[in-house]
This record gives sequence, structure tokens and C-alpha cells, in this order.
Amino acid sequence: MLEDVTEFVVAPDYQVRSTTYDVLRPDSDRPIARFGRTEAMTGPNAVPFPVHTGPDLDVLAGTIIPGLAVGIDKRSIGYFKSEAIGFQSVGRNYTFHQEGLGTLPGKQLGADSNLLKRRGLRLLDTVDIATLAMNLHVRFESGDSRGFEVERRAGVSNRYRFLVHDPRVSRLLLLATFLLLEGERVDWRETLTSQARVFDPGSWFPRKKPRR
Repeated sequence: MLEDVTEFVVAPDYQVRSTTYDVLRPDSDRPIARFGRTEAMTGPNAVPFPVHTGPDLDVLAGTIIPGLAVGIDKRSIGYFKSEAIGFQSVGRNYTFHQEGLGTLPGKQLGADSNLLKRRGLRLLDTVDIATLAMNLHVRFESGDSRGFEVERRAGVSNRYRFLVHDPRVSRLLLLATFLLLEGERVDWRETLTSQARVFDPGSWFPRKKPRR
């Protein structure tokens, strides 16, 4: 089940009219959870993403939006925030807060972490060169929790790897964390897929309702 896994990867699949996110164990291509969106779930009509799990991916685990997660009992699980370190820097301050677990500040790890904080990189960020050229590796922990790690390799990779060190960390809230991180970065495959809608005749005219 989703809340038992200690390491997983979130892998997006961009299509012309929808995007599907599969949650995978490192050693398997069989999803343990799935969520996604269609054209109707974007823009001003955006709605929460239902997350389904179970052997047939038909068990509702809860709902998420970028940075927020709600359980099946409709109660908030927590939130994730990402804020710019400075005007001229592409670095970010990350905060993960889970009800009952407290706040886990994020610390950027690896050789790229100092480069991200340097001034003068903001211009690169406007064309997304910085995020393409650098790894993302952040560790979240506090004095009361060993927390978790999230990692994305440099380049055009759109896969995010999560490693959970504290079993109390909500995997649903981690998926909400992924959505916010993914939304901050321009993914060229998603951009190209979105542009492909222009050449899809079905997007030029309203769909006719089927006759009864």
C-alpha cells in the first residue's frame, strides 16, 4: 500500500488531453498509486487530484493539490511551501509541515546546492536553464523526525525519487509536495504536449453532446 512504501518514484506521462502520474517502487513498473488531470482540471476550473491506490488502483487514498493534501476523512494532512531565497538567486527555501509531526525544514544537498544560492542566476531561471543543468536533492528533517529526501536528476528528467526515513511521514502529502515542485519547473515534454493541442482538431470546436 502507498503508506507502507519507503522509497518510490513519481513518473508523469504527458498526453495531449491528459497527464497521468504513476507512483512506482524502484524495482517495479507496476504502479502502487496513480493520480492525474484532464483539460477540465486545469486553469480557472482546477480541482483537487484524487489519488487512487490498491491492486486495481480503485481505492481512494485522499486528494491533493500542489502543496496541500486532504485525507479521505476530509481533514487536512499538512502543507508544503517553496519560497525564493533572494531576488537574483534560483535557490529556494522549502518547508514541509504535517499535522501531528510538526515542521520539517528542507536543506539542499549536493555540489549544486551552493550554486543555486548564487546571485546572478535569475536570468538563467527565466529560460529554465538552471533547473535543467542542476540536480535537485533536498533533505527534510527536524529534531523530532528523520523526515525524508526528494531527488530529481539534472537534465530533462521528469521523475522525482522520494526516500522516507520516518514512517510517520504522509505519502499523500509527499505527492502534494511533488505537484508543487513539478509546477515550479518548466518541463519541455509537457510544454510540447500542450502545444500539440493546437494541432488537435478536437480542441478547435466544442465537443458535441451525444444524442440520446
